[in-house]
Amino acid sequence: MRPRSIDSWRRAGEAISIRNDVKKGLIKTDVQNAHNSFPKDGAQKQTIEAAYADPRLIPLAVAGASILRLATPIYMRDYTSQTKFEFLCNGLMGGGQGNALTGQFYVVNQDPALKAVQAKFPNVDIKAIQDDITIFGDPEDIFDEIDDRGEVTKLGALSLLIQELKARGLDCNKIKFACAGTTPDACARKPSWLIFGE
Repeated sequence: MRPRSIDSWRRAGEAISIRNDVKKGLIKTDVQNAHNSFPKDGAQKQTIEAAYADPRLIPLAVAGASILRLATPIYMRDYTSQTKFEFLCNGLMGGGQGNALTGQFYVVNQDPALKAVQAKFPNVDIKAIQDDITIFGDPEDIFDEIDDRGEVTKLGALSLLIQELKARGLDCNKIKFACAGTTPDACARKPSWLIFGE
């Protein structure tokens, strides 16, 4: 199912195109099962590094040492009894369900990926609300450059974002990705798996 906001993206893109004749691309991305699947150890390490850079984050790093270090036992109800539970495994991924700090740990873990893309592509805007990430910019910066043999000769911001998130233990849910362009050819270089927001 496509998000409703795609239509507003298209209208905004058309307005930009009509007023300014500017070719831009807008990509909506999504991280798969984000808050339940980020690696606790990576998030803890990144939280500590962030606290070194910004001492105001020391309380978050202390909380992370308590919360993220735990290998939480996961049980399931035993089908033979209403009161018996069977141990499945220890949870090493994601934040605790209902824990108010899970979102903060997730964002601290994801942030270096966004900053890496922004540093390499300063003319591309990349914004995130938790695991919903939007990229806006010139198509030449967003999409890969492909040669005649179909090989990538220059990595674009979208591919770099996917790589950087993967390096942080986060998998992208490409089926939820969508794109829109301000001109008919703005998304001509998009990968074949990326859908238009219609």
